[in-house]
Amino acid sequence: MMNPYQKVGLSFLVPLLIILFLSGNATAFQGGNATGTATITYPTDPTPASGVITPSAPQNLKASTGDGYVTLDGSPPSDDGGSAITEYKIYRGTSSGGESYHDSVSTTSYNDTTVTNGQTYYYYYVAAVNVAGESSPSNEVPAKTQGPPGSPQNVRAAAGDDYVNLEWIAPSDDGGSEIINYNIYRDTTPGGETLLKTVGNVLIYTDSDVTRNQKYYYQVSAVNSVGEGEKSNEIAAIPTRKTPMTTTTPTLTPSPTPPATPMLTPTPTPTPTPSPTPPTTPPTTPHATATPTAPPTPGSGSEPELTPTPQPTLTPTPTAPPTPEPEPEPTPTTAPPTTPTPTPSFQELIEDELRKLSSGRVLFNPPEEMKVGIEERVVVRLTKDITENLTEGLKGPGAPQIEPIEVGTFMKVTLTGGDSFDINALSSEEQVVKPVGFTEWSWDVTPLKSGRQELHLTVTVRILIPGQYEQKIDWLVMDKQISVEVNPPYTFKRFIECYWQWIVATIISAICVIPIILKLGGRTRKK
Repeated sequence: MMNPYQKVGLSFLVPLLIILFLSGNATAFQGGNATGTATITYPTDPTPASGVITPSAPQNLKASTGDGYVTLDGSPPSDDGGSAITEYKIYRGTSSGGESYHDSVSTTSYNDTTVTNGQTYYYYYVAAVNVAGESSPSNEVPAKTQGPPGSPQNVRAAAGDDYVNLEWIAPSDDGGSEIINYNIYRDTTPGGETLLKTVGNVLIYTDSDVTRNQKYYYQVSAVNSVGEGEKSNEIAAIPTRKTPMTTTTPTLTPSPTPPATPMLTPTPTPTPTPSPTPPTTPPTTPHATATPTAPPTPGSGSEPELTPTPQPTLTPTPTAPPTPEPEPEPTPTTAPPTTPTPTPSFQELIEDELRKLSSGRVLFNPPEEMKVGIEERVVVRLTKDITENLTEGLKGPGAPQIEPIEVGTFMKVTLTGGDSFDINALSSEEQVVKPVGFTEWSWDVTPLKSGRQELHLTVTVRILIPGQYEQKIDWLVMDKQISVEVNPPYTFKRFIECYWQWIVATIISAICVIPIILKLGGRTRKK
């Protein structure tokens, strides 16, 4: 039968064995440091009977990247365990702490060519091996391969009055490095394009050095810090001149004036008057002469016979033709002076186009807290319908935030984080906003540094400036600086997550020990 002291010793031994069992089978992670690396502890093989032990961890592991490869370099362990190092095991994963065996080499350098440019981060650590077994892991290093970007997508050309407008969408794969330039290629024959212009990180170019009615062929390529990517699909356009409408003003011609008709003035007809005493000498007329008869004999009793004087013949006397009165010349009709319409300024045209935008809403859900090397999903949704449910089926741990925003047909959303985050875009930056429902942008975001970091979210709308300016502008409608706490200080929840096995062991110990102590105390009092 066990005495009280043996029982007390046994009550402490059982919890201790439980604690050792739980801690020996758990993987403990130490918090990430400022460089984003993590120290990982694994159980080691027991010490061989010969006295040779496993080596210490390899030192100073570093990673460098290139086009389609990752090179690892490090230093041998400070202690080989009393036996020569036979090999180094390479562990690789796509998340911090998620590495698995990848390859083995006999030196402290390794070149990994089984990687994809710019697609994701790779995480590595190395372990040294001797006859006694495998060492603890080296420091963990992240690496992202870099190569030339993919080709620009959806290249379009629109010809106008002595110009050609080119538009495109950024490559879906930037090669692991930010796009810095685009090269524009042009020729008049298909397949013969040569470099025309190098522009910055923009998605539009206007070629004004063109000839009317000449067909041009274009291609576009993207350039990052590694080099130039493949050219886009070939597109053709023919610039033409718009023919202006002309208005012909009719000329007024006066009608000819008809000649004046002469007016005849008749001479009045004289009335014959009887003359009792004929004149001795009859008057002379222009056309006839009257000869009187012999005077009567006195006492004859007869009256003198009257001889009629012949009437003169009417001869129309032409009058002088009247001088025609000159007709007044037609007075040309003068249009009332018109006040020229002032040409709107560039800013006025922009404001007019902005008034045509729809009042919509935007949702975004960046997380407030993140961990170094742990990937999280960030989503942005835009809608023209203010009654639309934007949270349905939403992915990502961040709490959704919804704000009003001006929405057009073509919208561009970008999320950047400098060198503090690795951001992998899952959708095109430029998209057409649907008239119903919502349009979504999403990214996988991986923090690379601890502390308070900043994400930068911008939203722009594409507007067309008409008239003499004839150009397209990406107008900023939202600009957000989002603070994210990476590897924040321990909270109660994180404390439970990291040390749950110790907490459980402590509770079990208390449950086992306290009743025994109470029982012993009761026996002591009875004695």
